[in-house]
Amino acid sequence: MSNRAAGAGEGGRRETLAKVSLSSASAAAAEFSTFPIDALKIRLQLHRSPGGGGGGVLRVAGELVRDGGLYRGLSPAILRHIFYTPLRIVGYEHLRSYLASGGREVGLLEKAIAGGVSGVAAAGAGQPC
Repeated sequence: MSNRAAGAGEGGRRETLAKVSLSSASAAAAEFSTFPIDALKIRLQLHRSPGGGGGGVLRVAGELVRDGGLYRGLSPAILRHIFYTPLRIVGYEHLRSYLASGGREVGLLEKAIAGGVSGVAAAGAGQPC
C-alpha cells in the first residue's frame, strides 16, 4: 500500500507541476497577445483632453511605436503573470479540494472564500513584479 500511496503522491505532484507550467505558459501567451492593445488603451486615456479631443487611435499608436514600441514594458508584465496566474488557479483548486475533504459537495460560499484567499495570495506574490 505504501508504494501505491507514494505513486499517487508523485502523480499528484506531476499533475500540479503540469498545471502550474501550463497556466504560466498560457498567461504569458495571453499577456503577449493583449499587451499592445492595453498599452494603446492606456496611452489613449493619458492623451484624452478635458474637451474630449486627444487624437485618433492611429496617431497615438504611431507615437507609441516611436517611443519604444508596442511591447515596451512587456517583461515585467509577463513575469507578474508567471507567478500570479498559477498561484491563483492551482491555489484555488487545492483550497477547494481541501474544503471538499470527505467527498462532500463544496458550497458557493466556500468556493468564494477559496477564490478570495488564492487571489489575495497570488496578488501578494505577483505584485512586486
